Amino acid sequence: MHIITAFLFDGLASVSTVELVVWSILIGVIIGTLSICYKKIIIGSFVRDLLKAEANSRDNAKTLLELGYSKNFFVKHELKRGAELRKLVWETDDEIQQAADGTYYSARKKEMILQTARFYISDENKYKADLRYNAKGTDIFTLIIAVLLFTLAAFALIKFIPYISSQFTSLFS
Repeated sequence: MHIITAFLFDGLASVSTVELVVWSILIGVIIGTLSICYKKIIIGSFVRDLLKAEANSRDNAKTLLELGYSKNFFVKHELKRGAELRKLVWETDDEIQQAADGTYYSARKKEMILQTARFYISDENKYKADLRYNAKGTDIFTLIIAVLLFTLAAFALIKFIPYISSQFTSLFS
């Protein structure tokens, strides 16, 4: 029994191992938080503007210029890739769909087609889009608070895990 507890807890009790694990988790949480904020704030503003403009069919579809996103690199990038935004936002022309998804058009041609494309969110996808890109509770202030709280939690874990580990070791030895 002593060999098992020594293997489990003595390895974790070293400060460098605990710090490495905690900092790795913290970096992962920060990257995840930034990714969520990117999707909700930057990409979500495009989706919310499409919904607000009532672009819910081919007849009511809007261009990037009409929505004010003709120079927004991030929105264009999300519309070109096969990302989750492409599953919710549709174009009015099959050639545009092929240009966005295919590889047989040059980058310049794709950019020209993307500028004239008319986008809409179908009624079937309206609820899903609103749920996925809703900005409630997601802003820069929330991001900063979340990063600060996770950083404080990381410091607390680094401080207390060696103590807890030594208590478990003494309990089982």
